Amino acid sequence: MLCLNVVVGMLSRAAPALNLFAVGLPASLAMGVVAVLLALPAMGDYLLVIIREALDAAPRLVLG
Repeated sequence: MLCLNVVVGMLSRAAPALNLFAVGLPASLAMGVVAVLLALPAMGDYLLVIIREALDAAPRLVLG
């Protein structure tokens, strides 16, 4: 993300008429989606543990 922001900053200096929001925002969103997709396999087991613990804790939180 930092590299993408540096590139968008250089583009804004090179072409000031270029709309940063029209270029930078979609690129940042696409980069974020790619990062999440790459991280999901590593996070899968941890997410299952967190969800199981949350479901186990829910009755205790509701019932006291």
